[in-house]
Amino acid sequence: MKDMGGAALHDGRVQEFRVTQREAVEIGISPDVLSPGTPPLLVVEDGVPRLVAPPDGASTLTHPVVLDGGRVAYIAGDGALIATGSQATLAEAVYALPDARILMDEDHRLLLLTGPTDRYPHGVLGDRIEVFAVTFVETGPILRDVLTIPVSDGFIIEGIAPIWVDVDDVPGREIIVTISNSE
Repeated sequence: MKDMGGAALHDGRVQEFRVTQREAVEIGISPDVLSPGTPPLLVVEDGVPRLVAPPDGASTLTHPVVLDGGRVAYIAGDGALIATGSQATLAEAVYALPDARILMDEDHRLLLLTGPTDRYPHGVLGDRIEVFAVTFVETGPILRDVLTIPVSDGFIIEGIAPIWVDVDDVPGREIIVTISNSE
């Protein structure tokens, strides 16, 4: 896969190329069209790359993630977190930004920014909506809100995804976000 490249064009068409020292040859990828503006999600199964197209009703401002058993978790246009193959959604408990990025660990647990608010409407990142919480979700066999961590009143979280990384000698990952207030 190190000799492959691709492009998602402004009209939603997707192209993939095999690159050698002498040439770049276009090869096919499926699907070859995404909704314009949708960030692509590339998965490789048995050495074959493919794109994961967001399900109908998914936000076109972010990409889904692939869960165990081929299920897909995604943010709907209204901010609900949904998993295909599940009977329940977290529409009430988890309300994400339409452009929020879903992070997933090796146990298919999810982490995302939630709780849209306009209480700090500076619009520096392109829109006037930020969030006030980070939510941790388990995915199997149904979505289950495990923990929501709000920031203090008057503060918001800026960005579209938290950083989820182990930065110390204590087992487990830490969650890093940028918070702001009117000061």
